[in-house]
Amino acid sequence: MIPVEVALGKVLSNLPPKQMELLPLLKSLGAVLAEEIRADLPIPHFDRVLMDGYAVRAAEAGPGKELIVSGETYAGGSAATLAPGTAVRVMTGAPLPAGADAVIPQEEVELSPGGDRIKAKAAIAAEDHVARRGEDVAEGATLLKPGTILRPQEVGVIASIGRERIKCFRRPATCVTTTGDELVELNVKPKESQIRNSNAYMVIAQIANMGLPHAYVGIAKDTVESLTQKVKDGLRTDVLIVVGGSGGGARDLVHDVLKREGVDILVRGVGISPGRHFSFGRKGNLLVFVLPGNPVSAFVCFELFVRPALAATAGFDQPCRSVVPAKLRAEVERMKERQQLLPANLTGAPGRREVERVSWKGAGDLAALSRANCLMLIPPGEGVVAAGSQVETLKLDADQQFVETEGSGVFAGGALGALGAGRP
Repeated sequence: MIPVEVALGKVLSNLPPKQMELLPLLKSLGAVLAEEIRADLPIPHFDRVLMDGYAVRAAEAGPGKELIVSGETYAGGSAATLAPGTAVRVMTGAPLPAGADAVIPQEEVELSPGGDRIKAKAAIAAEDHVARRGEDVAEGATLLKPGTILRPQEVGVIASIGRERIKCFRRPATCVTTTGDELVELNVKPKESQIRNSNAYMVIAQIANMGLPHAYVGIAKDTVESLTQKVKDGLRTDVLIVVGGSGGGARDLVHDVLKREGVDILVRGVGISPGRHFSFGRKGNLLVFVLPGNPVSAFVCFELFVRPALAATAGFDQPCRSVVPAKLRAEVERMKERQQLLPANLTGAPGRREVERVSWKGAGDLAALSRANCLMLIPPGEGVVAAGSQVETLKLDADQQFVETEGSGVFAGGALGALGAGRP
């Protein structure tokens, strides 16, 4: 079995070249921008009113100075012309009348009984509540750079310059299958020795949480014929993920079937607990991941190996979860020859982080994993890692998907840390 960082290095060095595609703007959310976005017009492209109120010449307005209301202008209307000694009623977003240099908010004026004259309640200065042409963004200025993850606000920026289609890095399409005669789908009540197929839904949720397309082709029985059909279906996509069937048992047929279908197995077995029965292969530009059948093992291997591969292929500059150092709140026993990646809870502010493992009963204890907000790395060796020792953690919170790595160590100093810090 090989160390985690060696396995991850093999995965990342065997990724296919990034591809680009032209996406409709409304289908680009979550994609990574592959082109520079520039302003086609100044923003705003006309002198614009920022408050409902009255457009005036600032020098003519102020307490005790009465102005005649000569007209009104609305958003979307034509710009008026302001005559000396007058004010024009204006609405937010309206073009600023020619000759005006300020706006008095409507709540800051005194209206005459007939509403045809106003006086400002306080002093007003030129440019108050006015946005000049190009004040926000100059024509031709860069608004977004390649590598930007498109959130709703970036979609709005692109819409503001009239782009209906944009060039993005192509997101890999992923197919998931699970294997095992013991598995039944969610709508089936399990009989003795059967279990519901929670792994498929967990892994698909991990993919969906990245904003990537995915498909589920169902459960493969522990026969060559059944598994071959599922593998053939999955090999029609960009990435195939098989959950289960990766151990050394008599009915663990996944590797034999993959090899028959032309998949080159590049990683088989990793020195980690849980998750040692992880495998990775490639057929041309198609990636194949085999995750262990125990749910915590499958989850851990996805986070360590599959997530970085999918994210890097989709164009993310920082495709890994955040790696954060923290002090152990209680001692943890080591494994002699394998690294451990244990469900844990991370607390405290940067520089004062503490971590404590979640009580769990092994790699099949999915409920325990749901109580964790990080995975805690315990290096191999004799004895225990003492309370107060510094260890590395891999954050799992949804808002920590693509953030910079803190500190250094096995992960932060290796392939995972390099990607996490945005160094592809």
